[in-house]
Parts: sequence; structure tokens; C-alpha cells
Amino acid sequence: MKYLLLEESPMRDSVYIILLMFSLFLPFSAEAANRILHYKPEVVALKGIVEVQTFPGPPNYESIKAGDKIEKAWILRLDEPFDIVTTQQDQEPNAELENNVKVIHLAIDNDAIWPKLKVGKHVLVKGSFYHRFNGHHHARVLLETQSLDEVK
Repeated sequence: MKYLLLEESPMRDSVYIILLMFSLFLPFSAEAANRILHYKPEVVALKGIVEVQTFPGPPNYESIKAGDKIEKAWILRLDEPFDIVTTQQDQEPNAELENNVKVIHLAIDNDAIWPKLKVGKHVLVKGSFYHRFNGHHHARVLLETQSLDEVK
């Protein structure tokens, strides 16, 4: 028994072309687009896993082995990536378009948040974005963290 698509028929080439076109567009249509977010003043809510990462600090921000001080940063590894788009309403002087953001550096000035930070915990954070602008910033985008709560 031969399969219909393998048999010689006038429709065979048309069916192959339709299947080829469908397979070319399937990955693009099946993949969801990233969420679009904006810099401050917009307040966002994000979920992810809390990490502490070590980076080279001053004086050169290049190598701990070569004498740079150790800097530790609180990082949020996001459940879902996002894109950040600039607007005229941005209150962020260093605003830049950033695509496929998967990690953010948590900037924490609120003393009530520090006791809630636990490495490896799944959390919901709320705050406003700003773009990195110096060597102490260890992700493309930082979150001025307003609240942080563990998610079960």
C-alpha cells in the first residue's frame, strides 16, 4: 500500500508546497511574543527565582583573580522573558530598548525587603525599571524594588 503523498499524482507537488509553507511558519506562530514593559514611572510585577551572583568590582570590573574587589548582586532569574521598550513618558535618562530580558538586578533601598530575600526562593517582585549605567550594575536592566513576596 502506497501513501497518497508518495504516489504520482497531479496534486502531490501542491500538497508538498502547502506542507512546506505551513512548516516554515509554524514555529513563528506557535511561539508567544515576549511581554512588553516600560521604564519608570511604570510599576511592574515579575516572578522568578532569587539568586546571589559574584562579579568583579573596583578598580577595573574585570577580574577578581587580577585584584578587583568582589561584588555580590541580588539577581532575579525570571520565569518568563520580556522586552523593554522606551516611550516619551520614561523618567529614565538612560532608557534603551532591551529584548529578551531573562535576568534583572534587584536594586533594594527598602529595609523591609532584606529579610524576605532568600536564595533559591520563587518570588513576586514589584517595582520600576531603570537601565544600567555604571560598573556596579550587573544586568542590562535593574528593578528599583518596592516589594518582594514569596510565591508558593
